[in-house]
Amino acid sequence: MKNKDVFIEKCGDIIISVDFGHKNDIAIETVFRKDKSGLTILSQKVIGRADDFNTEEKRNKYLNNE
Repeated sequence: MKNKDVFIEKCGDIIISVDFGHKNDIAIETVFRKDKSGLTILSQKVIGRADDFNTEEKRNKYLNNE
């Protein structure tokens, strides 16, 4: 993964988006389902502050469930 603020992965009809934010933002993980009417949010949670994920190593650690 390159140094990005947002990570998106599609698994079938499920889309996982992790917005790591920047500066004073909060980091959010959102899970969507794509259906006929568009996107439905299945879950959304705060995973920390942007400062908690300010390096590629920290972001990869979260994404790899370490």
